[in-house]
Amino acid sequence: MPTINDLNATLNAYPDDSLPTYWERSLRHPLEPVELLPRSLTPTRLLTNTERATVRIEAPEPFDCPQGFGILYEACVRLSLFKSRGILPSASGHYIAQQMERTFGSVHPAALKRALLGWELLRVLDAADLGTSVWISGEPTEPLGRYRRMRLHELTAQLTNATAERRESEFR
Repeated sequence: MPTINDLNATLNAYPDDSLPTYWERSLRHPLEPVELLPRSLTPTRLLTNTERATVRIEAPEPFDCPQGFGILYEACVRLSLFKSRGILPSASGHYIAQQMERTFGSVHPAALKRALLGWELLRVLDAADLGTSVWISGEPTEPLGRYRRMRLHELTAQLTNATAERRESEFR
């Protein structure tokens, strides 16, 4: 029969691929703030349904996640846990964005429908160099062309530039 000391020794022993382990390790690092665009200004709201449906996310293994403290590091750890549990390869991008919205944003049904904060977080995470990449198939540039495989942050930068150019031409 185990003694109370044996039970106390195993009390804080979490597996290395768990969120409590990340939270314990993150206390040793300073908070790294990240600037997320508001829901009304995020360029991910300009994505088409086809582009949203073609998202594929690559995440590191839980042991390979970079060490740090902040929303991007925790999102990276959560994506790696989705990968280790077999959820990430078959999950749609919108499902993952909804999970990020539910965790870091709002659980209101209207917020979960579009999951704009979750998509914004995926965009910023893709642009950060944390081992996570979000791939998307962009609309073809030619009428009968093929979809372009590219990173989410690159596509949203193109969409932002195209929208800004269109607005400038409207005011001329």
